[in-house]
Amino acid sequence: MFTWKDLVREPISKLDDEAFTRVRLIVGHAVEQAAVRFQHAAVRFGAEHRLLLADIRRVEHHQATLLRWLQPADQSPLESSIAVAQAAVEVGAQMARCEPDPYAAQALRLGLLEDFDHLYRLAALMDRLEGRDANAILQSYTDIRPGRPTSAQHRAPEDDLRRWYDRYATAPATKLHARIAGAIAYHARDHYLDVGPTFADPVARQLYAELASVKEQHVTQCESLLDPAETWLERWLLQEAAEVYLYWGCLSSETNPRVLAVWDRFLAYELEHLRIVRELYEKTEMRDASEIVPLSFTEPLEFTGERAFIREVLAAEVELGAAGTEFVPRDAESRATQSYRAQLERDGSPSETVAAGYRWSPGTELADPRIRDASVLPAESDRIMNRARRPTDLALNRTGIYLSPTDGPAVVEGRATPRARPAARALAEVRRQYAGEVGLIGHMPAPASLRVVENPGGEVLRRHKVHLLLDKLGERLAFERTGVRLFDALMAKLEAQGSWDRGPTLEELAQFRADEAHHFALLQDVLINLGADPTAVTPSADLAGVELAGIVQVMTDPRTTLPQALHAHLVAELVDSASWEQLVSLADDFGEAALAHKLREPLAQELRHRDTVTTWLKRHAALVVGGTLKYSA
Repeated sequence: MFTWKDLVREPISKLDDEAFTRVRLIVGHAVEQAAVRFQHAAVRFGAEHRLLLADIRRVEHHQATLLRWLQPADQSPLESSIAVAQAAVEVGAQMARCEPDPYAAQALRLGLLEDFDHLYRLAALMDRLEGRDANAILQSYTDIRPGRPTSAQHRAPEDDLRRWYDRYATAPATKLHARIAGAIAYHARDHYLDVGPTFADPVARQLYAELASVKEQHVTQCESLLDPAETWLERWLLQEAAEVYLYWGCLSSETNPRVLAVWDRFLAYELEHLRIVRELYEKTEMRDASEIVPLSFTEPLEFTGERAFIREVLAAEVELGAAGTEFVPRDAESRATQSYRAQLERDGSPSETVAAGYRWSPGTELADPRIRDASVLPAESDRIMNRARRPTDLALNRTGIYLSPTDGPAVVEGRATPRARPAARALAEVRRQYAGEVGLIGHMPAPASLRVVENPGGEVLRRHKVHLLLDKLGERLAFERTGVRLFDALMAKLEAQGSWDRGPTLEELAQFRADEAHHFALLQDVLINLGADPTAVTPSADLAGVELAGIVQVMTDPRTTLPQALHAHLVAELVDSASWEQLVSLADDFGEAALAHKLREPLAQELRHRDTVTTWLKRHAALVVGGTLKYSA
């Protein structure tokens, strides 16, 4: 039914595809994973059907794989998290709006406002950690503003349990909504648990731990809505029906032709699964399956923005909480919840820390001159951490094979005999094949009113040349914006660890940060004057984010030293200075003398940054070699 190449096909474009294409893929993957989990558990109750369960489960697993692998590689973990939160918000909002049972609808709205706040906190983290705008993922479908504060979402376990629906009296839509919402919550929980440890920044790690905890509460809430008297075959029937219902909605609204074909194919699979389970249910339980699942649904999930509904719920219910199985004002929450929350937040709240004073602005908060140009020099502090140990000190390191006298030779002797065909050639062939078949990472956004750019002779530049210039301007803008955040990280590290003789000072780093902020503002103005949107992510800007991801990791890791962070920063400075040289040269080639002149000042400053960081690192190495290295405030 599948081949490996069929499973691993051309991914969607982060830049070109509609945000709801990504949302549909996330929700589809989540529901397939829920099906696989259920069918594994079902073996314990229906051992006589284990072959049928295994057959269908294998198909469900491969469907989940194909959907997950359609996500693009240039989508960072944090961007993926924002997409997961958007899926929870938008799909949760539509189900809450259409839910016929008032109590179940209230439960869905409770989760909606909490997911909405998670999105806001993740957007603040992306802005302040990486200098990137979450709206590039959201595509203006979903607001970035506070919901029910994440710090107020932590409840005692007994306050996350809900009254279950009556399996005989409840509408099928309620049963399907509860399952889809539970699958999304479970997927988000696992996502936050998987992604959180990949961050070096301690605030990011704490935030993900906090979000995963709340999503565990949401899983509890959704599962508790299900009638425990449902038989396992009844639940299997409803699970397959939920998949049919979901894929019908995906097929009805998809805009990407390649992904549309996937939904069409998967809907056919799920209709067959539903038929098989329906027959099994009627044969085993001697009941008409239409009592559980209707022969047809009235309307599919629409996968459209729910901004108006979300704002309405936000205005009316943001102060709502829960006590036991009831929904109550926050000031009426149980003592158990208040005690649980106080314990968790005894050392502070990561969700409050990451978004303190945060207000989203197009192009990140650095687009606001009041924030971009504000003083970032820290208060006087005596918390200088002169570490007793340094990375160059000798200690236990278990990575070398020749340092393991017993196991090392055994591993070498046990190596598989190499095949005649070099593995590298086989890898290259697969990469070459995919490179010849897939499309681009993305395309340039169409400017609203691109102004004519002319060379000195008056000849209008060809459109693709203008787009090349705009692409490179967008790349530098993205790089400079992240550069501001890199200097924020350097200053925090210097404040904690101190510097050395003729090493960096806070004042120098603050000045370099101000230079980066000025470059960002200048590039914004240049793009606006050319009629382009400075908040749009161009293909080169997207790749700049991927390139910088490792540098951000090094510089925000609390375990790295200031010299190690400066070394990572030097990589950024080398790329930055070379790219500014290219940009100036490009402007000259286009005959844009005024633009080239304007870009030469940032180039000179970037060259000074590069040379200064190089000098600091050379001085540090000389002091280490001379045995005279000392750190001071």
